Amino acid sequence: MTSPTSEVALASAAGRLSFVRPGRLAPIGTTVVGSLGRVQEMHFSHDGAVLVVHSGDAGVRLLDVAPHVRLGEPIDLADEHEESVALRADGQALAVPLGDGVLVWDLRTREAHRAACAVAGRRLSADEAASYLSGAPGARAACRAELRSATRPGR
Repeated sequence: MTSPTSEVALASAAGRLSFVRPGRLAPIGTTVVGSLGRVQEMHFSHDGAVLVVHSGDAGVRLLDVAPHVRLGEPIDLADEHEESVALRADGQALAVPLGDGVLVWDLRTREAHRAACAVAGRRLSADEAASYLSGAPGARAACRAELRSATRPGR
């Protein structure tokens, strides 16, 4: 699978993922740590920043292409679902088949921050934001906004 930035993603039979330059197949960076299982399909976002890997172990994984790291935990699918997944062209949403329909995951960074704060029920500490949200800018501010809107009457 070739990205818009001309990186080629290669999945081995052992479930390892590496990136190479086309033509010479010169490695780019490091191999993604951990097994991805039997890879069925891969999709790059239109800018090449995000790669979705759908594996035969019924999991879907998101990867940040530049540093070659996984984004969060795998999204588990029911074993009977071998259907394709779909990544929105801008890389900001992922459609995953379910037994009774399709689930659309919002992959926008701000929404992930908001959801983490909502689950915690409080503002995340600097250490939590760094650990769970990759220290991304805006993580703690998203928590403040989420907590303000949660305390408004009628919500």
